[in-house]
Amino acid sequence: MPKQKKFINYTFNDGVHQIPATYNATCTVSGEKTAFYHKHLIKLIESKYKNNFKLFVDTFVSSSARKEEQILQDQDTYRLNMYAYYLIICYNEAVKKNDDYSKFVCSERFEKHFKKNIINHLNDTYKA
Repeated sequence: MPKQKKFINYTFNDGVHQIPATYNATCTVSGEKTAFYHKHLIKLIESKYKNNFKLFVDTFVSSSARKEEQILQDQDTYRLNMYAYYLIICYNEAVKKNDDYSKFVCSERFEKHFKKNIINHLNDTYKA
């Protein structure tokens, strides 16, 4: 005869819920399941989810998915920094060649992506 799951009743701000001794929470970002021992789960819900079980179920993000999101954000920041650096180099070359069109294109693209004037950025960054 298979072993029956043990359920424990817990009272949260959003009502009473029956939770198995080992609860499998689904990550809202990656969809992977994470097993929680019921006592650990209760402490987690009380501390991080305002003692609201429904909020936990709707917004739970596993630590591995959180790390992946941070890595993607870091990569995007790096790409934007490299693009800014590229535009600044192109702008400086256009200034050396006295090419007004290239200066205009670089400054327009910089302003479009970074919401800041390239000349002001250079003055702020490279103050003497």
